[in-house]
Amino acid sequence: MTRLNKDIKQEIVSNAIKKAKLPAKHLELDKRRAKWIEKVRVEAVGGVEINKKINSIAKRFKKAISELPDRIRPEGMFEVKYALNVNVNGFSTYTYFSGKIIQNRSERIWRISPYSYTLKADNPLCDEFMAIEKTSDKLDKEENEIRINVNALLTKVHTVKRLIEVWPESKELIPKDLTPKKQLPAISVTKLNSMVGFA
Repeated sequence: MTRLNKDIKQEIVSNAIKKAKLPAKHLELDKRRAKWIEKVRVEAVGGVEINKKINSIAKRFKKAISELPDRIRPEGMFEVKYALNVNVNGFSTYTYFSGKIIQNRSERIWRISPYSYTLKADNPLCDEFMAIEKTSDKLDKEENEIRINVNALLTKVHTVKRLIEVWPESKELIPKDLTPKKQLPAISVTKLNSMVGFA
């Protein structure tokens, strides 16, 4: 009889969230956010034509400096950022060009961009931002509800067998490998006392 330990419970909750397709929905939202922030960035640098001109100059500059010896080659001469601080009609948001809410260094997308930009209330990009935020809030709420409800059920049962009796559909959420994770080796009380200063 397999008991529901903390690791198994966490995996069941995680699998329930995946089953509800929430990670995929968050990924789609990240793509929407990335498209939105790119439109804002292009507007911030002066529009589509200016952006093309900047990219053309940057390409020529990169080629020119590549011909210089390493010891005198400059790092760069443009304002290159991985995010843009946008004031959306009074609401400040620091948005990564990757579109992600949280990102690792490896996920950074670098763009020629100012540090900040303000969108006026009548700009359609404000409405687009609000729609993205509304969807984000909805997905967060759905995920939170799944976490709360699945965890609530898991506190009432103590074994995999009982969970399946109470919630038969949960069978596909239960991890295939129920082998308990290895615990850290136990430290002797004598050694612990010595470390703490009791001995």
